[in-house]
Amino acid sequence: MKPIGERDWKRFVVLKERALERYCRTTLSDVAGLCAQLPGTGGDQALGPSAHERFRDVYWLVRERNRQIARAFDGHSRSLAPLQFLALVEMGLLTGDEIDEFSDDMRSLLPQPHLTRNDV
Repeated sequence: MKPIGERDWKRFVVLKERALERYCRTTLSDVAGLCAQLPGTGGDQALGPSAHERFRDVYWLVRERNRQIARAFDGHSRSLAPLQFLALVEMGLLTGDEIDEFSDDMRSLLPQPHLTRNDV
């Protein structure tokens, strides 16, 4: 995959930061939801998960989200940008309007539903 052009690069840098903020905000909201579940007393599911079960769920959620962050956000170079762009789109972190701001070359990397400017 070839590096992206200057216009796409400048746009990507801005949108990558915005996407990271969206992703972290969503993850923090999901963590808060896990933490806010009514506490149980161990195995009594009628009362909800225990503190340990909630802690474990938070741990696994953050671990998985960290893996996804690495795939989409680690490294900052033009040669990585096309793969990261694909990951951001796949993860639903870019809006249709944001995708449309990229050149035809960049958008041609995407699966069929994202190819046209009028589909979102």
